[in-house]
Amino acid sequence: MPDRFFYPDALHVGDVLLTDTEAHHLLHVLRAEVGTSVELFDGRGTVASGKVIELHRKEATIELLEVHNVPEHKGLTLLTAVPKGDRFRWLIEKATELGVSRLVPISTERSVVNPRETKLKKMEQTVISACKQSGRNWMMQISEVINLKDALKAIPESTTILAGHPDGITLNEVELTTTEEIAMLIGPEGGFTTEEADWLQQANVRLVSLGPNILRTETAGVALASWTLFRH
Repeated sequence: MPDRFFYPDALHVGDVLLTDTEAHHLLHVLRAEVGTSVELFDGRGTVASGKVIELHRKEATIELLEVHNVPEHKGLTLLTAVPKGDRFRWLIEKATELGVSRLVPISTERSVVNPRETKLKKMEQTVISACKQSGRNWMMQISEVINLKDALKAIPESTTILAGHPDGITLNEVELTTTEEIAMLIGPEGGFTTEEADWLQQANVRLVSLGPNILRTETAGVALASWTLFRH
């Protein structure tokens, strides 16, 4: 499989210029040569295959020979409290690899991390890198931080919402169809408060147990996303 590069502009048959971070990776990390086969994607479902035809110090010209579109698999949203430090970056990387459509950072009663917009913007590079590695052609969208109740109000009523909770039903008891929209909800390290858990149940959120062990926020997010994708 040829190496993949992110190209945010329109992809078309013909010559395009690869610059900045992606060109640096092609030129100085992979040490590509003229004739090297590459694949470009725009993060919006368009993919192009081609080859390197010119190399310069900070940019490369790619001749694109074939362009095609990949349909988006929608319907999987991860609403999660934000773990500390690099664990949030790890969660974003793995959620992208798994195929989560959208990640929504939420604030709860026990949340201790509230990332600024600038930090969330920087996480886009993590999404791009994960797309390149995993072969994904649609970038996972990262929303702004929103509080728990407002986040749930924004979800369509037809969506099935699963929330990780130690007192919930087992995953074996959950039935999903292949067509319904799914939202997954993960709380902070200390879990949801009793009041929050009661409110979630009143909002028709299904509380589901992820097993007998206590999981970190990012582990719970990946575990529930993996199970949901496998079942959905």
